[in-house]
Amino acid sequence: MPIERVVVDEARHPDRDRTYVLDHLIDHYRVAGTIPPVHATVRGGMLVVVRAHKYLAVAHALGRPVVRAIVDARSGPTAVAAWPGVAAVDVAATLRREREQPRYLQWHLIVFEAPLPAAAREGVEAAVRAFFAGLSVRAGNGLYQPEALAFAPEGDRLRFAVPVLDGDDSWYGDHLRLLRGIDRDTAPIASFSGHRLP
Repeated sequence: MPIERVVVDEARHPDRDRTYVLDHLIDHYRVAGTIPPVHATVRGGMLVVVRAHKYLAVAHALGRPVVRAIVDARSGPTAVAAWPGVAAVDVAATLRREREQPRYLQWHLIVFEAPLPAAAREGVEAAVRAFFAGLSVRAGNGLYQPEALAFAPEGDRLRFAVPVLDGDDSWYGDHLRLLRGIDRDTAPIASFSGHRLP
């Protein structure tokens, strides 16, 4: 969807989501690539965002000319498909491709509230490596080994990528426990991949 056809109407559909830190979300998708879709309704020849407002803000901040959108079926999405520059997605074909290529590289960004001293950075890196090494051993498939794991020069952000299986979130709860432990025992975490810790 051309980004200029997607708007926000805070009076009718305010952004009530407080789970994201916008600057961190922008930083995350600068590297992570594909921004998730906004949820929208058709109104007056435009798409009006009703949910996931921050993904539109991220797309604008990163200068993306298009944004993905899930259009409310009750608002006339078939008309949207005829708009210039709109590409409809074949969901069944996309799911089939994902099953055929189930591995992908998932980016992570942990932002701390303040720069960490060298010893704390080393401890966090070791904890992250150990966590994913355990997942890799359990999976027995060569996945879950962190790549490009490094702190930003300022010492307040740790970024890394992990090869994972699409749809496998069985490890997510343990990952949150790891992050909460780091937040509690090492240094307060401002966000992970743009999300506040729940």
